[in-house]
Amino acid sequence: MSTDVKTPEEYFLQQTFGTSSAVESSLTQAEEAFLKKYAGLNQAEDLAVQEPAALLTPEPPLPRPVQEEAPVSTPALSSSAERTRAAEQKASLQEQLRSTEETQLVSFFLCGQEYALPIYMVQEVITFVEPTKLPTAPRFIAGMINLRGRVTPLIRVDELLAVSARAEDQERFIVVCRHDALQIGLIVHAVATMYRVRTAEVEWNIETRLGVGNQHLAGLLKLDEKLIGIIAVDQLVRTVLER
Repeated sequence: MSTDVKTPEEYFLQQTFGTSSAVESSLTQAEEAFLKKYAGLNQAEDLAVQEPAALLTPEPPLPRPVQEEAPVSTPALSSSAERTRAAEQKASLQEQLRSTEETQLVSFFLCGQEYALPIYMVQEVITFVEPTKLPTAPRFIAGMINLRGRVTPLIRVDELLAVSARAEDQERFIVVCRHDALQIGLIVHAVATMYRVRTAEVEWNIETRLGVGNQHLAGLLKLDEKLIGIIAVDQLVRTVLER
């Protein structure tokens, strides 16, 4: 009797996490700010034409992992609602993690090192697609794609974390997140697993261990002999919009 055992990649590609099936019609303020900064607003129309058809028809999801809190899906917001939501998110992202007894993390590999994200920040995982290049963007922004109607910058997180790529590392997957009305894709080399951990086990004040230059990490989780950095998505979005 054969057993259908899925690899971590196959499993995560079939998860939709908090993704909404509705396509939003208007740009958010954060999307407008990104396009003005790096592309010019006319790029939005070009992206609407160039969206890969494969991204519109994801595989049917498997049953979701056990999870107390419902994944967060961010709807289109009015300008005033965006500002209110943004203020709430900026003030509460790390507080949400620290105030719960347990949290569930999705982990992945960059340059052979393992990192993780809170599951409620992850919308979906897709295979890597070549983005539209942005000649004026910094190196950590690989470009942008139109994913389900949303302007989505693709971020080379390894550049921001200053970790050295190896010859065997390839840009294989995109972990799609959303914060402050901007959807971003984190380019990763491999997806790993899920962890359910006690929040008390996470080290939050990491400046004392790693130095003040690690503002893109919200904390460190130690499991056995390895350290897993927890990515600060809110800081990634601020870096994209402000740098």
